[in-house]
Amino acid sequence: MKQLGLFIFLLLNTAVYGRMPVINTMQASITLVLPATPAGTPVYLSLYRNGICKEAPDTQYTAQIKRNSCTFAIQLPADYCYFSIHQQTTSKGTPVYLFADYLVQQNDSVTILLQPTAKEENDTQIGFTYYAPLQQLHKYKVTFAGPGAVKYSCRYRADQLLQQAGGSLLSVDTNGLFSRNQHADSALATVHRYLLTCKSLIPTAIYTQILTDIAAMLECERLYFYQISAASWHSYTGFFNKALSSYQIIRKKTDQYCSNNRQKTISPWYSHWQAMYYSQVYNNRYNAGTYKPPLLSRTIQQIKQQYKEQLADQIIAFYIPASSKIAQPAAIRQITQQMKNAYCLQLVNRFMQTSTGFTARDFQLADTTGNLISLHRFRGKTVFIDFWFIGCSACSKYYKEILAPTEEKYRTDSNVVFISINIDSRADWLKEINSGNYTSPWCVNLNTGENGLTHPVIKDYDVTVYPRPYLISKTGKIITSKSSDLRFKGISGLTTFIEKAKATQQ
Repeated sequence: MKQLGLFIFLLLNTAVYGRMPVINTMQASITLVLPATPAGTPVYLSLYRNGICKEAPDTQYTAQIKRNSCTFAIQLPADYCYFSIHQQTTSKGTPVYLFADYLVQQNDSVTILLQPTAKEENDTQIGFTYYAPLQQLHKYKVTFAGPGAVKYSCRYRADQLLQQAGGSLLSVDTNGLFSRNQHADSALATVHRYLLTCKSLIPTAIYTQILTDIAAMLECERLYFYQISAASWHSYTGFFNKALSSYQIIRKKTDQYCSNNRQKTISPWYSHWQAMYYSQVYNNRYNAGTYKPPLLSRTIQQIKQQYKEQLADQIIAFYIPASSKIAQPAAIRQITQQMKNAYCLQLVNRFMQTSTGFTARDFQLADTTGNLISLHRFRGKTVFIDFWFIGCSACSKYYKEILAPTEEKYRTDSNVVFISINIDSRADWLKEINSGNYTSPWCVNLNTGENGLTHPVIKDYDVTVYPRPYLISKTGKIITSKSSDLRFKGISGLTTFIEKAKATQQ
């Protein structure tokens, strides 16, 4: 009753006293009510226009809890936008979303009440991996109120239905067939039936946009399972032919839920889905040696033939990073010259910063004595870089089992440099250098200082998981940054790549 009273109090304040921000054209307001949350607790909202902008949100908002609630007064850059809200992050800095990819429009003034639930009463076995926000739904009972709240409620209920179906999702079968994986089809059909009941409550454009978003997201999830299967059955060449034939039918069927070009362009998932299709189905067959063309340029041509203007640019921007094994710097540069959308170019350029054949971004970081050390200083030498943080068990395992023995092998080789970059506080980092858990005193030990995870080097090198290794040639070009090359092939594999880097003249 106390929580209900708080919710009613907030709504009355909104209606009678006007204490919520005044809503003008292209503005919206979202109030989050979190009972029993300490005052001063920060909450974060990311605002973006589509899937590409999601990678680099238009605006990041921060609010602090006061009297169990906080309000975001949002300035919208377009008539349709999306937001994601998170309160916590993982140890690696990845947001743990309370809501993700929710549609917001001008004049929305919505209050969201999140009441914690007993886990044992509402916990559900969740089969979703790619769409991580579904992992959080069982933790709260959520209600929405205020102008625009109906579409939020519809989307939330649709997510709940997906969560309940998620525990039944299965992978592709051993013959490469999607036809036996009926659970994703069933989940989408269930959501569609529910959204049809909402059609009279929300504008048709909103109904079709939500349906497009969920259909595309579900296919990303399905292709994620396909990727896992492809990695397990790569030796079975018939798998790829059967999988392609099987999924083409599914793709066409699901695309019927996705209404028109504008809604496909706006969706945070549709471009991602199509890029995953081209990269995981076509490229996996290419990598298996059963499908030679198309290479990058021919696949791009296919995308441009099927999709137009910004939507094509968005799909290409996601496809290029997902196709790194067949992507060549010269071809990518030629493609970017034809791209018109600034956000798409930004995403591709970020990929180019961290990919094989491109020049590694320079940086300056403090060493143990406080001197600033730049990457450019080691031009002419083969450079290995390892990003890590204290308490990272994978970082420690990698260092002790693979990196430390490799460093010892090259300890007297003046042409090879090992750079160790840590993101913890300087004091904690200095204590750990001599522990033998993550690095050694004779490496070039560097630290991001007070900036920690927000230091530009973390973004420039796309460090989202740890450890994050890079191998750089004498000319400053990236040889590889793939864990499959530098981590998972053991000491001999790492040594092979270092020798390759030493021998290259580029």
